[in-house]
Amino acid sequence: MKNPEDVKILFNKLAKNYDLYNRIISLGMQTRVKKDCLKLLNVSSGYKILDICTGTGDLAFYLNKINPDTDIIGIDFSEKMLETANKKKKDRKNIQFLIADGREIPFEDNTFDIVTIGFGLRNIENYERVIDEIKRVLKPQGQVLNLDFSCDDGFFNSVFDMLTQISTAFTGKKSSYDYLIESKKNFLNTTELISLFRKKEYIFLRRKYYAFKVVAAEIFRNNKKI
Repeated sequence: MKNPEDVKILFNKLAKNYDLYNRIISLGMQTRVKKDCLKLLNVSSGYKILDICTGTGDLAFYLNKINPDTDIIGIDFSEKMLETANKKKKDRKNIQFLIADGREIPFEDNTFDIVTIGFGLRNIENYERVIDEIKRVLKPQGQVLNLDFSCDDGFFNSVFDMLTQISTAFTGKKSSYDYLIESKKNFLNTTELISLFRKKEYIFLRRKYYAFKVVAAEIFRNNKKI
């Protein structure tokens, strides 16, 4: 399932209890991982930050806690996910959520200092186009964070898939989360992903693994010229 409309329908169905399901599947680790990976970025006051595939807005909210003096925009093509994000937003005035597709980011060139994307790139039909769009809207020398499953072969990735199948049986959404396992198996591993970003003229800065290498965060710098 990589058809954009099918993926959108899937996430719209999951949106209401998405945060709860993720806590169940990750055994409560997802919050710590998301907060920790943002420490790999250099976030300064006045920065403009774009969070692609923002979902229910976790990365946007955690970025706001790191430095409240930043302007953060989260985009997603799932209306229901953004409804949940806006409910969580409360009175945070410097966070906005917009319906948009990462393959056609609705902002001008050289707009953002940082772009983040968490658990989203592998869900997009043409992820190379997303990487190109990020380069376009990112300022020269701007930073990119990609957080996702490592998609590397290994014992703990197999264990995670098994635990996902068991835990989601209790959510009533097992068929939806079967897609999660499928998308992991069909996406690039961390070495291939880093090679792709380098091919697109990004500079690879650092990588950090989490949860026995099941999840990985990579930081890149935009190497385009002014």
